[in-house]
Amino acid sequence: FGLTDDLRRNLHDYAVAMIQEVGLLGIGTVEFLLSRTGELFFIEINPRLQVEHTVTEEVTGFDLVEVQLALAAGAPIPAPVPPTGHAIQARLYAEDPLHAFAPSPGEIRLLAWPDMHGLRIDVGYESGDVVPSFYDAMIGKLIVHARDRETAISEIVTAVDEMLIGGIATNRAWLRELFQSEAFITAQHTLATAETVTVPSQPSTALSHLAASLLPEETIGSAWSTAGPFRVVSPATLALHDEAGGWEAQVTYHASATGWKASVAPTESDGDSGSATSAVVIDTVDGFEVSDPSGRWLINLGPQPKAHDGEATTDGRLRAPMPGTVVAVNVAIGDRAAKGDVLAVMTAMKMEMALAAPFDGTVIQVGCAVGDLIGSRQVLITIEADGESEDTDG
Repeated sequence: FGLTDDLRRNLHDYAVAMIQEVGLLGIGTVEFLLSRTGELFFIEINPRLQVEHTVTEEVTGFDLVEVQLALAAGAPIPAPVPPTGHAIQARLYAEDPLHAFAPSPGEIRLLAWPDMHGLRIDVGYESGDVVPSFYDAMIGKLIVHARDRETAISEIVTAVDEMLIGGIATNRAWLRELFQSEAFITAQHTLATAETVTVPSQPSTALSHLAASLLPEETIGSAWSTAGPFRVVSPATLALHDEAGGWEAQVTYHASATGWKASVAPTESDGDSGSATSAVVIDTVDGFEVSDPSGRWLINLGPQPKAHDGEATTDGRLRAPMPGTVVAVNVAIGDRAAKGDVLAVMTAMKMEMALAAPFDGTVIQVGCAVGDLIGSRQVLITIEADGESEDTDG
């Protein structure tokens, strides 16, 4: 997109000349930067297939893996062909855009792809697989090929909207925001555009998805019974809060002649977050996970825990932000801790993470030991705030 025929020929000629100069036999990627004034700047040569090779395959019709093997067997280099249409690739990663894109390894509870014409999926995982904490966090790639760029953008957004994934955080919402940004749509994006893309910090329609999933069902073990007990008379109210303490909401169920209806207060933001069918609701230890195109939300039952000393609300349970290994436990049950004291340390994906006390209090539970392999969101240590037990008894 945006390349004139002359500029495309120059790129091709430069790439071929450099490959011939170094004597590369096989497939390589030659990278350039194009300035706003039309100047080309060489960056590097990668003598291998790269992640984005699928885009080339879609617009040329070549199977580059097949070409690479044929070249190794002595076949001649195929003649170049002009590109047809427009292709876009999106890389789906196990990382959390709300927390500085921290890796989010763990079990993929559900993974399903939309059935769309022109959509290609290159993926290494399926439902039930575990994204490990030792390697690159890429789950897979979504590639669309359409007649023009405008159509390709529309189709990649639809693909991101309609896919289903639950169990881990991903960059899905960030991809959606990027593809719908003005800079990307108008082809004015630069290397700095990624830094300007933000994802919602509050749920858009996630609570409505959850409320609908909690409606009474005839099946045993439904989410309704999990979240109960409910009164059989109308209305019935259920309190929900964000696990991180960011918000609290009330879901009220009203009985009618045609069944139960749910309303959420306060009203969720009006952002477009895709279709209701693209939401995944999963039971967790403390409540529910809701994953939809706007993000992934960990929602607990009951009202929001009270704040301590004006700080963010917390229940005092220190959870592992991702799967990893415990390398230090600095407290035992009954120990006093001051706000900010490091109670435990874990490592994951070559990073060391300190788990600190959120407030002054007493350690009432230690659920880990040095060397333990721990799961995402596993409670490692629980601390009770000063005065909390007295307030509860009173």
